[in-house]
Amino acid sequence: MPGEELQVMQDLAREKVCISCGRPIANVKGSTSFKCPKCGSYEIVRCESCRRGAVKYVCPNCGFSGPN
Repeated sequence: MPGEELQVMQDLAREKVCISCGRPIANVKGSTSFKCPKCGSYEIVRCESCRRGAVKYVCPNCGFSGPN
């Protein structure tokens, strides 16, 4: 059914994934999401592995990079 297929695609588009590695973070212990510290308009999503390893991320909205 076309309507059901569209709903599945919309649900997948809303799934949160780590900005650094692309892994889905739904129900993953130690993952987090927060607004970009610089622009405040983009939601940064991080998995536990990338957080612990201090893997770099870049806000696609303003170019802010973290974690250092």
